[in-house]
Amino acid sequence: MMRKKKCELCPIACTDISICMGFSLADSPIRTYRNYKITHIPIEKIGFYHYYPGSSAILVVTSGCNLLCSFCPEHDTVFSFSREKKSLNTLLSRILNLTERMGCHMIAFYCNSILDIDLMKSIREKFGYYKIVTLTNGFISSSHMIDYIKIVDAILLRIFGFSKETYSRITPFPDAYRYAREFIDVAKNNNKFLEVEFYVIPGITKEREFLYFLEFLREVNRDIPLHVRRFRPNFVELERRPTRTEVLLHYYNIARKYLNYVYADLWISPYSDTFCPNGHLLISRFGWKVKKVYIKKGRCPICGVEVPIVA
Repeated sequence: MMRKKKCELCPIACTDISICMGFSLADSPIRTYRNYKITHIPIEKIGFYHYYPGSSAILVVTSGCNLLCSFCPEHDTVFSFSREKKSLNTLLSRILNLTERMGCHMIAFYCNSILDIDLMKSIREKFGYYKIVTLTNGFISSSHMIDYIKIVDAILLRIFGFSKETYSRITPFPDAYRYAREFIDVAKNNNKFLEVEFYVIPGITKEREFLYFLEFLREVNRDIPLHVRRFRPNFVELERRPTRTEVLLHYYNIARKYLNYVYADLWISPYSDTFCPNGHLLISRFGWKVKKVYIKKGRCPICGVEVPIVA
């Protein structure tokens, strides 16, 4: 009897057929690239506000995803598959070519980045001078979670709720929230730079659940930057309306009571600026552009509090 091939990268543990469409399991779990997009964008547009603010990165979006979110902003790349398969070396060459042309030494990977762990390892081993930053949904097996975290320099964790009920309404995998929660603990225990974004989804997000999430995050570290994100219709979630501004600000104001650094998903507004816990302006922004940085030697210039920003 032929032994079934099994992928152990994430908790789904696919055999024979890859649900995420990111691997070939015919002989062994081998990453397949059916589509990709490589762009040069500000680090703030990726979602990082405390990691080299004002810098830029090469953002890599590849095909396949194990969480299958119903409103994926990059579904045109993630769930669109060409017949021609791209090799890891081909993709690596194109990434490095753009980084050299743009004079950029930071490479970012999208929310499905756990599928690209071998590509990130290759960059780390062969080109160690590049910074590797990632978005992630955190849906990765516990046995691979530490390996993933050790490869990268900074992480932006994308969270859609804090219960099985919430995740069951936007993904096929309700237990995924537990792995995102574990991811936060493991990242901080390994002293990895971490920011978190939480999506407020109309008709799904519950304030009680959000408070539970805030209490958990505060216990881990109240200096972790939190981005309160607006839901926007996309992919198969086209009927649901975007998060209203007043609702977004309501959740933002709640989060401010628990955490020191909170941002709201509002274009060109003070809610994108960075303030110290005592309310003093540290970084002013215009959209994704940093206008001015007031931090002096890692501290607030007015009250002297230490600021958790890598610059």
